[in-house]
Amino acid sequence: MEELLIVIHTLTHEMRAYELAILVVLSLCSFSLAAEMHGRWLAVRGIKIQAVYCGVLSFVCLWALLVIHPRQILGGSGLALALSVPAGLVLGAVAGRIDRAVIRHSNRQHLRQTYKATLSRQADLRARRPTQPLRPRVTPAVALVDGRRTLGLQRIQQNAWQPQSGHEFGLWGVITVAVLEELIYRGFLVAVCFLLPGPLLIGLALAGTVAVFALSHIWFGWVHVVAKLPLGIVALLAVLTLGTVLPAVIGHVFFNVKVWHDVRTMR
Repeated sequence: MEELLIVIHTLTHEMRAYELAILVVLSLCSFSLAAEMHGRWLAVRGIKIQAVYCGVLSFVCLWALLVIHPRQILGGSGLALALSVPAGLVLGAVAGRIDRAVIRHSNRQHLRQTYKATLSRQADLRARRPTQPLRPRVTPAVALVDGRRTLGLQRIQQNAWQPQSGHEFGLWGVITVAVLEELIYRGFLVAVCFLLPGPLLIGLALAGTVAVFALSHIWFGWVHVVAKLPLGIVALLAVLTLGTVLPAVIGHVFFNVKVWHDVRTMR
């Protein structure tokens, strides 16, 4: 009876480069891929986009940990690991304050623009019908945006997290997303950046990871893209300083839990 032989192919340098390239592309477009899968096949089955996103992140993260040794992502000295907890808490608190400040400023700007549009409309109506009484009416915010923006908002409302829908992320959901995103954006992608030759390419690649992380929140509006830039920057600085992804993970978890708590409090 012939013995069953299992042949394990060792990746060559060229094959590993292709694998890294595929993983980088999947890492950079995780949310877009999840949104596409959800819109095409899974939405009709009642599966929420948050679950699809977690599934895509988990797949990419597990594959990345098989390609990059976990020590390259989770490594660091004992002192660095000990400092990761307080550093992460400070990171999350600072990023949270900046995030709320950006969103508050955007809300004030939006209200100011709506008020000016209302006054302009009232003045126009007075000029056209000077003898008729004018009943004040606030112009809907959707009237201030063009058709493409309206369509984008409709897609966001269908796919994004809506607290009033009753299907919002639970506490463990926001924690899971925070951990997986940091393992990918500040773990795997940062490790890949340092494989590039020369400090200039490394610096540009690191800046690119921060930009893509912020742009992955485009489904929630440009305000959230701007608001997430500080989180990405301080998380990256913490990883580069301590040599481990742990402070970024802790900071992002603290940030997400605080946002989750604030949203539930406002309901």
